[in-house]
Amino acid sequence: MRRETARNRTALLVPFVLALALPVSRAAVPVQDASASSPTKSAIAPAPVYRALSRLREKDYQTRLDAIASEQPMAALAACVLRAGRAAPPVVTATRRTEREGMQADALGWLRGRLEGPERATWITNLRALLRDPGSESLGNRRNAEEIWDATARTIGFLRLDELAEELALSLDDDRPVRQAAARAALFDLHVRWYEDLADFMARHADGSALCDDPRYYDELRGKAELARTRLGEILRLDPQRAFLALGDEDPAVRADAARALGRGATDGRVDRVAAFEQLIEHAEDEVVGTALHVALESLISMQAGAAPDAPGVKSLRLLLGRLILADYPSAQASVSQACAQLPVAFAVESGGARVDQMLFLLDDQLGALVAQDGLVDDDAMLACLRAALGLCDRARAGGVVFGDELNRLRDHLFEVLQWSDSFREVRQAAAQVLGRLTRPQDLVELAEAMERRRDDSELVYGMIGPLADAAAAADPADPGAQLALELLIDWCSHNDVDLRGRAIASVADERLAPLTSGVSARRFVDQLSRESVPDLQRALLGLLERHGSAADGRGILELPNFDALVIGNPALVASMVRTLGVLANGDHELLFQSADRLLRVDEPATRVRRLGDAIRMMASLSNEEAQLLAREQHAALVEWAMELRAAGGALVTWDEPSICAAFLQRLTALHVPRSLEPGAQPTGAQEHRLALLLSDLNTLLPGTVPNEEILGHFERALADATARPDAGLSTAIVLRDRARFHLENESPSLARDDYRALFALDDGADTARLDLRDLRAAGELIELVPVNPAAPSLADREAAREAFGVSQRLVERPAWTSETAGLRLADLVDLAERARWSRDADVLRSALAAFDGLPPAAGETPPQAPAGAPWAGLASDPARLAKLLAERDALAELHGLIPTEAAAGETTTDSTDATEDARDEPESGDTPLPPPETPPPGPEDGSDPDKSSGSGS
Repeated sequence: MRRETARNRTALLVPFVLALALPVSRAAVPVQDASASSPTKSAIAPAPVYRALSRLREKDYQTRLDAIASEQPMAALAACVLRAGRAAPPVVTATRRTEREGMQADALGWLRGRLEGPERATWITNLRALLRDPGSESLGNRRNAEEIWDATARTIGFLRLDELAEELALSLDDDRPVRQAAARAALFDLHVRWYEDLADFMARHADGSALCDDPRYYDELRGKAELARTRLGEILRLDPQRAFLALGDEDPAVRADAARALGRGATDGRVDRVAAFEQLIEHAEDEVVGTALHVALESLISMQAGAAPDAPGVKSLRLLLGRLILADYPSAQASVSQACAQLPVAFAVESGGARVDQMLFLLDDQLGALVAQDGLVDDDAMLACLRAALGLCDRARAGGVVFGDELNRLRDHLFEVLQWSDSFREVRQAAAQVLGRLTRPQDLVELAEAMERRRDDSELVYGMIGPLADAAAAADPADPGAQLALELLIDWCSHNDVDLRGRAIASVADERLAPLTSGVSARRFVDQLSRESVPDLQRALLGLLERHGSAADGRGILELPNFDALVIGNPALVASMVRTLGVLANGDHELLFQSADRLLRVDEPATRVRRLGDAIRMMASLSNEEAQLLAREQHAALVEWAMELRAAGGALVTWDEPSICAAFLQRLTALHVPRSLEPGAQPTGAQEHRLALLLSDLNTLLPGTVPNEEILGHFERALADATARPDAGLSTAIVLRDRARFHLENESPSLARDDYRALFALDDGADTARLDLRDLRAAGELIELVPVNPAAPSLADREAAREAFGVSQRLVERPAWTSETAGLRLADLVDLAERARWSRDADVLRSALAAFDGLPPAAGETPPQAPAGAPWAGLASDPARLAKLLAERDALAELHGLIPTEAAAGETTTDSTDATEDARDEPESGDTPLPPPETPPPGPEDGSDPDKSSGSGS
């Protein structure tokens, strides 16, 4: 059935298909013996020009080709036709296919330029010579002869060089299937006809009358042929039974459509599955055109989806793939590789260990044949083989396989590919990946040397670092290969490529390499840290130093020229630096202090507080015995750091480890503060003040640790010294403030109020400015006395209100107050207004009203732009807050209008007193009675303000 004539087959399939060709006589592919599966490398090295031009992408491609052609025209021509006529393997991606099409256009353009010039006859002669002897040793490896011939023939067809048609026709009777198929395809490109043999060609072209000089004629024929293929493909899809006949068509595209139709028909039951499978097996064994074979293999694989690895169909496919690999059809190898990777495989367990499936050995045979082509191998075909081998290796390892000596030949092939200097980058990377799966400790020296030779190929080295580290981890630490691998890994830790050195650093830090890296000098990591700029890699280097470094390396870190930059950036990096310095000090109190001191000598105010905390934590890690070895100056510095940190935000009592913090505070007060004094000297007022603060912090963490009387004694001595020696540097106001805070924490409000009043009584405004917003709110609440009858406050109430109003004024006039939340600011303004009203003082009311200047006359009106410095700025946009502000202002204004002037104060009638007699207590001497406001300030039903703070500060 397969030897029927094309005309008869076409008539059976579809009447309107043009009878363009006679049958192709495709002899069965001879299967080589087993010895042929291990090709040896040609004794003649491929010409350098092949290695340079087999995969050119440079923009100066044509210029370079011109230069080479002037010296080696045949070599340049062979390289050019390989690029122009070699078909892209069907397995490549769309992006890669587009890239190859661009490369093909470049090559065809260059050759077309030569043929259109005065040397056309010379280049035609060269093409003819290439057809007659494509394997000339002057061109390189003879194993590439068939592929060069195939590419030359297709290039002739693409360029429509009809004067070489007879030279092509000579191969129609060739017994080499690849050459026969290439000649037939090239002649179809020329004449749009599938010739059966040389006699058929000569019968039509003996006198040249069958040719047409008008290229439009052939263009029209090509259009009709393409239309016929399309329609025939549709027919085969609808009636897959006809595909059995179409598998023998001369046109590879028709054969591909037929194989696809049979595969689909067998899957959905429209054709007999067994018959279709057998027919496709027979067809695939004869097929030599890459695209048609690819579709046949895809159909066969899909028909065995889900089958067991030992199923008859899978076995048949495995034998077929082996024969196709041995047949060595260049254009078929990528498709064969893909099929090998997709075929169901099994890992036989023998003697307790899993063994490699034979599919990997098939790929080994294939890779050997491809390697034997040297630099002229199609990179995409090589890449497909390597990726298939990688997939099988991964499946084998997942199945428990431990690769042994049986794959030594495959390892040799992979090492050889790694040595190619001009191969496609992805080819080297894929070879490295496969080799990584197969590497054993005994391969370390060879692998390390191969990587060192390709050290400039950072992507290749990156891919091999993992396998190298894996093999080194499994080797004896004393093995020279393991030592060489470690030396390379450490060397690559300083590589220019950031990804590569990151991978190397991570590998050296791998726990599995700990026995191997135990004797490594960490000084190299210190040097690398001085050059490293990537935070993650800086942290990794610090981790290596933490593991392998010594105190000397810690001192080296402190001397780094980029130390400042390391500790003012990434917080995680700073944490790593602090931890590493602490580990390297390892109880060395001098190094630990030097580390903390160096950390704080960095001139960067923005990170000062964070570094203070880090430095104190480092010193807190000392044991009591080690802490006692510090010098007096070091004790004093540590106390200064602690007080600076405390002043910056009280961070001493907010550490994540309260127990550690408490222990440090105890040591700070019991050891560091006393040891910071000159021998025999008594504590100064400043030192007494520090002790009072630190002991109060300790009581906050561990209540009852220190009696309050002891703490107050320190405060008293500090205050006495500050009063007696005002020029000694200790501020009386600061001592009063801190003692007031202590009283508040210990629930002694009256004592706290006394200290705040004493502080306000000082004439030094700079000292009182040391009070923060929290202090001012607390002082105002302590001083304020809420009248029993707010409508008629007593004289004491009014005096307290005047004093509390003064505190409120200090509060709202602070620049920092404008940064408080809107709710807190509104509450402070309400406090200010209430205290002013309770004071019944005209001057106080007038000052309070000034805080509300610029508000609209009534609610509902658009709020104006707040005057510069207006306390209510930013509050009037909310209707509820605006209503509250207006109510407070109106109440102040109304009360202010009822207060008599000084001239009329003595003429107040008794009627006014009687009018309020029942509404208030009996006024004291000098009290000026006032009627209550007609309308109290609006507010919530319970009389509270939702935005008013309880008095705690920010």
